[in-house]
Amino acid sequence: METKQRSYFENIESLIIERIRSAQSSIYIAVAWFTSSPIKDALLQVKNKRPEITIEVVVDDNDVNKKYFLNTQSDFLNAGILIHRNWKADFLHRKFMVIDDLTTLTGSYNYTRKAKFNAENLNETIDVNFAQVHFRVFRRMTDESYFDENMQLLLDYPLFAQKLLSTYFSFSKAQYNSYKNKIVIGDCFTHDVGDYDELSYYPGFIFNRKYKFDTKLRDHEFPLPINKSVIKNWIGSRNQIMIIESYREYPESWDEISDRLEEYEISFEKFYKNRLESTYTYEQLKDCIERDVDIIVEDRIWSDNFALFMDDNIIDAAFDKMPEAENNYWNDFAIEVEKIMRQKKT
Repeated sequence: METKQRSYFENIESLIIERIRSAQSSIYIAVAWFTSSPIKDALLQVKNKRPEITIEVVVDDNDVNKKYFLNTQSDFLNAGILIHRNWKADFLHRKFMVIDDLTTLTGSYNYTRKAKFNAENLNETIDVNFAQVHFRVFRRMTDESYFDENMQLLLDYPLFAQKLLSTYFSFSKAQYNSYKNKIVIGDCFTHDVGDYDELSYYPGFIFNRKYKFDTKLRDHEFPLPINKSVIKNWIGSRNQIMIIESYREYPESWDEISDRLEEYEISFEKFYKNRLESTYTYEQLKDCIERDVDIIVEDRIWSDNFALFMDDNIIDAAFDKMPEAENNYWNDFAIEVEKIMRQKKT
């Protein structure tokens, strides 16, 4: 089935109620605030009319919901509508509804009376895969025992997991201290290949926002933490200079430079555009891993496929399977000098 998408900016509450009434088999709702009586009434009416429909709701555990949503909890439970708590205990700011494993409503709109008077939007996507992703996220929020299929990849491919987690996982200080012998630091450096300089990089902790936990890391050629933009900008500037230099001895062709630069810019942006822009199945990601996907260029692979479903137990299990990291620091000599100088002072 072809994916269908549409955005709405007016009469959003009415549209949500209309979609609820059209449901045939299931409705899953995750929302930060849920105080709208018309939407609550629509859910109750649908469930009472068609008891076989599965309806489950998770809301943020805040004072507003306690006063204006949970006050109708007994009505929901009596009708057979399940109310979940967000077991992860962090602020639930997601807003989505999945209907019949096919239609997904997302956007800025909270299910409140006040939202009707705000500048809000609602996006409707009719796509099985898109709906399945949001259902998996719903399960992750509501079922502490839920183990997403993509997490198995971190256990099946420990070297990939080592590279991915070292690069992107937001370690606590305690976690860093526990795993530091298995965290790879990575590298990013320029080198002469003859007619021009090249930039090479290897994913690792130098790309991580928590890089300061490693007290041996220092800025080298690039300030830390390194990211995709740093690499992209360096290579882009280098290649533009090379194009301009190639015309230096041919002034009669200088009028072609702007066209060449424009053609290059288009192809360059296409190369660095994320190809992995969604959450994929185990088999799809397995294929990417076995093809040694560049996790720096494809920086969404972490946020869209793994970060959504992580917990401490998975992290522990993944690091248990990893080998010790063989790290070489570019500033090892400087660190030793610093150590000797400190010893002399004492």
